[in-house]
Amino acid sequence: MNLSESVSLAAFSNYWTKRDEQLKLFVEKTFQDLKEGSICFSLPLEVKDPKEEASKKLREADIQASPLLTKDPEIIRPFILYKNNFYIYKYFQYESKVLKRIGEFNRVSQEQAENRRSKVYGEKDFLEDFINAENEKLQFVAAINAFLNQFSIITGGPGTGKTTTVAKLLSMLNHLAENDLKIALAAPTGKAAKRMEESLNSRDEHLKKNLKGDFALPKATTIHRLLKVKYPRMHHFKKNSENPLNYDVVIIDEASMIDVPLFAKLLEAIDPEKTRLILLGDQNQLPSVGAGSMFKDLCESVKPENPIKNALNIFSRDFVACFNAILPTEFYLSDKNSPPKATCELGDNITELMHSFRFSEKSEIGQISQAVLQGETSIVKSFYEANGEKVQLQEEFKSDEKENSDLQEITRKYQAFIEEDDIEKALDKFNDVRVLCATKRGDHGVKRLNEQIEKQLQINPEYKKFYHNRPIMITRNNRELGLYNGDTGMVRKEDNGELKAHFRIGDEIKSFSVGLMNEVETVFAMTIHKSQGSEFKYVYLFLPTQEDSRILTRELIYTGITRGKEQVKIYSPENVITKGIQKTVTRVSGIQERLNENYK
Repeated sequence: MNLSESVSLAAFSNYWTKRDEQLKLFVEKTFQDLKEGSICFSLPLEVKDPKEEASKKLREADIQASPLLTKDPEIIRPFILYKNNFYIYKYFQYESKVLKRIGEFNRVSQEQAENRRSKVYGEKDFLEDFINAENEKLQFVAAINAFLNQFSIITGGPGTGKTTTVAKLLSMLNHLAENDLKIALAAPTGKAAKRMEESLNSRDEHLKKNLKGDFALPKATTIHRLLKVKYPRMHHFKKNSENPLNYDVVIIDEASMIDVPLFAKLLEAIDPEKTRLILLGDQNQLPSVGAGSMFKDLCESVKPENPIKNALNIFSRDFVACFNAILPTEFYLSDKNSPPKATCELGDNITELMHSFRFSEKSEIGQISQAVLQGETSIVKSFYEANGEKVQLQEEFKSDEKENSDLQEITRKYQAFIEEDDIEKALDKFNDVRVLCATKRGDHGVKRLNEQIEKQLQINPEYKKFYHNRPIMITRNNRELGLYNGDTGMVRKEDNGELKAHFRIGDEIKSFSVGLMNEVETVFAMTIHKSQGSEFKYVYLFLPTQEDSRILTRELIYTGITRGKEQVKIYSPENVITKGIQKTVTRVSGIQERLNENYK
């Protein structure tokens, strides 16, 4: 939640608490929970009575007479109590719009089911070309699923092939479509949109095959630019239900980063009768900075108890039969655990890619990331003693200037880009390594580590803002320059003494005067939040030194570890990381319950 939203909600809370003493405690609780990411809370509300030692529980009877409260969704009041959940009415509306739209998408899917299945059955020979190995089976299933459904989700960890699946899907859609398709690619941030586009361009073997007409890979953009912002920094857009997006297919990457208000506005701007919507993301990553955990909630609405093995992908027998009619015999899906029909609203809409092409379950990074997800503290602890080749855990960070200190190891890695004269190669070498921190402040925080590394490298002896070889990260979108929040580059001194900032934009290196770099920060170290969607050969992960850190969760640790492709080194007291992986991000909403309450 940004500052303007927080101030607005604080004013909202103060206004209503002064007008209704009955609701005061409920409003304060709602406001506090919303700042922490929950969009509602369940009754009873437990409060401490200053006159007594014991706490008391406030229930519906304590507030039902309030004129500011409604239980009927059709009656607009500042607050609503629905199915025992207390909401600010605006956030209840956001949630309701999302659920209604998903139902409309699925209605269209049912109406089109026979026609779409006939199309894929008739193109079996063409489609079989998209699967060559068992570990590609779920990619194929996800692509077919996205063709059959008007609304679909593809989830999976780093390196499971989400982008490759989209490349296959785009080729399938183009081949099966009667006319040239209008396709939109978008993501929550400019950085994520650029990565999406670059990743698809690097997998164009599927896009070039059997394409017809004037098909060309569209440029990816941010969701805000896709919806055309009406008022900056607010969720008001020109594209809405009355002026919907004019595309056949909308594909959204990094969907776990989308908060509830933006998600509602996105769905509102898509006409289910005309447009398919496909969401990509990793349900185990950090949720959005704003309120809600919409992507995770949708995935978990169909998720069995076991959080890892066969987490999703238990399709109805009807869908399994459809897939098997297209799949080569050796890749058939089993229907052993499948219900005859889908048992929930999204039962046949979500595919989880399980095979990591980046690291296997037996690899050290694969083992520790899965152990973190499952809360297996004993496995995580074992890495302190194992001193593995790919994953190492250390209790302390040795920051002295001795030759074999941890600080020296990190600076030696960064020295490679400093010694490289070629800008393009220097950027590649810089992006091979990154220090990731849970916090901005503290001994293990971004600020402190940036200062230590900068000092150790001795590259800014005069303490100037811009200097030769300073790595920088954009902290605010600059559309005129084509640079976005989270983009990284480096400053180099030209032969004439001028300092210029260099960035890789697509396949090009673009250079700008440092005078245009108004909102940047040094980026030897960055927060785990900022690293979402990125990957580096070498990751140095710093967790807080105190075990009572509120920010430390399983999702944060998992996200940090899985940024590493080849090697991850973690600095954390044992009690801190073991406590952290036992704590998950908990955000309350009514999504899962309400999504399936009317399902038949």
